[in-house]
Amino acid sequence: KEFSTVPITKTGERLGDGLLLPSRHDSMAVFEGPGRSLRLIRNHEVSSRSAPFPVPGPAAKKYDVLGTGRCMTLAFDPQRKRLVRQFVSIAGTINNCSGGWSRGNTGWFTCEENVSGVNQGYDKPHGYTFFVPAGANSTVNAVPIKALGRFDKEAAVADSRGVIYQTEDDGNTSGFYRFVPDVPGNLA
Repeated sequence: KEFSTVPITKTGERLGDGLLLPSRHDSMAVFEGPGRSLRLIRNHEVSSRSAPFPVPGPAAKKYDVLGTGRCMTLAFDPQRKRLVRQFVSIAGTINNCSGGWSRGNTGWFTCEENVSGVNQGYDKPHGYTFFVPAGANSTVNAVPIKALGRFDKEAAVADSRGVIYQTEDDGNTSGFYRFVPDVPGNLA
């Protein structure tokens, strides 16, 4: 196999839309994209509003306008070995640490590893799981999946039946959670 160690993107680099690529790359997953392309959805574990590379994204689609975390989608052409495009998937979250694949690998669950809220200077409470569709072509509305609970989340993944498993990472205590939806695929 041939391997490449050349960075595809670097922190502080200008994206196609002129925005700067934020720091704190974290967990990610690869999905099949249109044609023979690949889509990588990547978390950015940013929480500080004074981050050197602020997290952009359309304000109307952010969960919390003061949230500085987000996910990015990168479209990659493996035949030509090059990045085709990248964009903000969701924004307005904080500490997007890990996540996991959704049922049927239709997208990525991104988890906030931080339960800060209004008392810590944000507009909304944090500590939720969000869904990022693999097929999105632009920023989607960041909507917390409140049925999955609110805690310091590390990861979430769905099994083939749609049952969601989550882990907690708050430093002192950790948990393993199982969520069984009333209707598979419907997390409301």
